[in-house]
Amino acid sequence: MKGNKPMTYVLIAGVLMVWGLVFYRVFSDGTESTLQTSNTLYKASNTKSSSFAKDNFELLLSYRDPFLSHQVRAGNGFASFPSEQRVGSAKVKKKVKEVVPVVAIDWSFISYLGLVANKVQNKNIGLVVINNKEYMVNEGDCIENVTIVKKSKDSINVSYNKEKKWIKRQ
Repeated sequence: MKGNKPMTYVLIAGVLMVWGLVFYRVFSDGTESTLQTSNTLYKASNTKSSSFAKDNFELLLSYRDPFLSHQVRAGNGFASFPSEQRVGSAKVKKKVKEVVPVVAIDWSFISYLGLVANKVQNKNIGLVVINNKEYMVNEGDCIENVTIVKKSKDSINVSYNKEKKWIKRQ
């Protein structure tokens, strides 16, 4: 520990110099001093003035608020934002596509009971209940606007109002 005492004094002196420089920069009144190295670089560029020109900035707060799409911030209050936006000198109108609502079909009026094997003709016939009426169907049959597309042992593919759906056996 005795050998580190001189190094501690050197480090304390360094810390005090750094903090003294920080306080001097914070509390100085802005006059030219020997500690400002930026002025010496500025003087070396063959100019007569040793002070920097202060820049003036002005904020334009008439931008569109991104959270309120129909309003513009104008000063302290809000003003209505027109539906037409000007880009340059031309008017730009927003085109809105009309969305056609999709009508969901209730497929519960169709149920599939299964296949019946006809051993004489060697064909399978499907049993389908449409609107509480039983029908014996083959592929391609159309009953009450319901077309049978394909049939299998456990499900049947039907088409109704240009929509297709597989219906499982009950």
